[in-house]
Amino acid sequence: MKKIFTPFAALLLSVAGVAAQENGQQFFYDHAAKVSSTSMAQTFSSNGKYLSGQEGQDNEGIVILWDTEANEYTIVNQDNIESQQRGVSNLGSVFGDHGGLPAFKALGADSWTNISENTGQIRGVNADESIFVGVTWDESYNCTPVIWKKNGETYEEIVLPLPDQNDPTYGTYFTAGAFAVNISDDSKIIAGQANDGPYSLILWRLNNAGEYVFENVADSIMNSEGSRWASIGMIEALSPNGKYVTGQCAHDYEMPEGEWSFDSYAYRYDTETKEIEWIPFPVGTEGERSARGFDVANDGTIVYSFNDSELNNREAYIVRSGSRTPVPFAEWLSYSNVEYPEQMSDKGVSLVSISGDAKKLGGSYVHTDGSVKSFFFHIPDLNTGVDEVTDNNVNNGNFCYVNGRVLYIPAGCDRLSIYNMAGLQVYTDADGAATSFNLASLPGGVYIVKAEKDGNIFVTKIAL
Repeated sequence: MKKIFTPFAALLLSVAGVAAQENGQQFFYDHAAKVSSTSMAQTFSSNGKYLSGQEGQDNEGIVILWDTEANEYTIVNQDNIESQQRGVSNLGSVFGDHGGLPAFKALGADSWTNISENTGQIRGVNADESIFVGVTWDESYNCTPVIWKKNGETYEEIVLPLPDQNDPTYGTYFTAGAFAVNISDDSKIIAGQANDGPYSLILWRLNNAGEYVFENVADSIMNSEGSRWASIGMIEALSPNGKYVTGQCAHDYEMPEGEWSFDSYAYRYDTETKEIEWIPFPVGTEGERSARGFDVANDGTIVYSFNDSELNNREAYIVRSGSRTPVPFAEWLSYSNVEYPEQMSDKGVSLVSISGDAKKLGGSYVHTDGSVKSFFFHIPDLNTGVDEVTDNNVNNGNFCYVNGRVLYIPAGCDRLSIYNMAGLQVYTDADGAATSFNLASLPGGVYIVKAEKDGNIFVTKIAL
């Protein structure tokens, strides 16, 4: 264990990104529309390099691409052909539909590449652009989930399996088909939803034979013993590593037995443990409410929007990894000492995307001058310069130690702050007289402890 006692001002050079701010690093970027009235960034590539979106309406065909590393905002398409972008690959290819057909526009290309003759849309892509996923549909909007697998210079269209008509769930969910929403970077997990009923969450897992096997996730959860779920659907995102899914759901777990709520909640589903958790509404809200998880990072961090009956605009929140509590976006930024920009209204922010490493967040907002602009934040790393973890369960005379789920600081401290390894403050105490701190509410893992006493500070890592 390292003991570090330095003046508080010096520590600011190494904790929570303050040094980067003092050195002039910029954490907030925004951009006005170039050729239309609004600019709406919508989706990060999984590596966080690119952010795609649109200006104006779909029928204007104005697609934007923002290189977040070079801070270069460009119009990649303006041809007055109705189109909708659904995302961008790690290679900078924007994809969605163009003129009603599934298509992508490669970085630097002059035109779109249609990869199907059927009406439909590309919805996701793997890390190296060897597989796109999405949907095709007929005139009655009966949907077929498909992948487009690269074969030489073209893409082969392959239909994903669904239950046959003898399956008990077929008539409930799949008479109108289904669609694939996204695919993991390694291509092993595809997330999607049925096109009927409660828009149920489904997965396809790649087996050892190289085939995608259908899994009706929502049906198995909703019909499990004691379940009070009404729907698990409106799939918004699959984390790039394939571990988490988020979207919108309905249940009656907050209602008396036999009563149902018409509220809509966000959820987080773990594809590895097959466990699902719904996200409670923000504290202090009431009335008719609606929430949705828009995107999810590899560690389970969710970008979350909330509406209630009193609001005309949705509010932006973050649900941190290992937590079910929505944290207001401005508060979440403050954990990394990133200031909330003055020009951003509290209730005019559409926070819709997060990079796989949870270091970039983006969307659009209503500027105080009334214009709609795209934005993204680059969240700094928490760098303490401390590599070792304090010995647990042993009171060896060090400044602090852990026994069970309790942190002990025998000498006491004026202020205690604890950060997770993503740089988010997860615990604070300014009692001044306390020498023990119950950390049972924190999930197991490694944390950074910062204790202040008499103008000096101490920083170390602990493991719970």
